[in-house]
Amino acid sequence: MLKRPLANLLYHIGKLENLLINQRLASINLRMTHAHVLRYIQKHPGCIQKEVADYLFYQPASFTNVVKLLEKRKMIERRADPNNGLKKNYSYFQLELRFLDK
Repeated sequence: MLKRPLANLLYHIGKLENLLINQRLASINLRMTHAHVLRYIQKHPGCIQKEVADYLFYQPASFTNVVKLLEKRKMIERRADPNNGLKKNYSYFQLELRFLDK
């Protein structure tokens, strides 16, 4: 008999749930990272890219590719910060959710 049957069961449930989520995301050509980004933007409208990258522990260079794909697919939109329109730094662009999975 297993010493920790509940922990083992929870582990396998988590693995199966992760597999199911990844299969559904693959059907729309997305990965878990994209889902996390969309969820963060949904909960924090008007956030800047640096906030999202920091929250998800991403390096700015690798995170840019994630954002570019979502923008290309018209799931998010980047705009200049209305409070500082002269700055063209990427970190000052705002992200706005345009697509929500219901």
